[in-house]
Amino acid sequence: MKIAHRDGKGFLSFRWILAGFGPVILASIGHVVVLPFADMTLLATSCSTAIIISAFLSIVLLGERLQCMYDASAATCIFIGTMLTVLQMRHDDPEKPYDRE
Repeated sequence: MKIAHRDGKGFLSFRWILAGFGPVILASIGHVVVLPFADMTLLATSCSTAIIISAFLSIVLLGERLQCMYDASAATCIFIGTMLTVLQMRHDDPEKPYDRE
């Protein structure tokens, strides 16, 4: 039997809602708050890393099966999007202070 179904409530138990859904909501609020002030490269890499880690944790902790056709293609698209964001960053003068305009 899966870990989530031992108490009979599944994912609707207080523990799963507080420990699982709470950090997701807090991280989303944090990203919205810092979005005007942060560099898009940092946000793109942290979000893509969080998606890959959450997919890995769902396999390890929740016992989900890895479906290579879908999971590998999604991870590849996330990786390519992150790399394109990083490569589009200006690299002309490292001594020049960062300016959003």
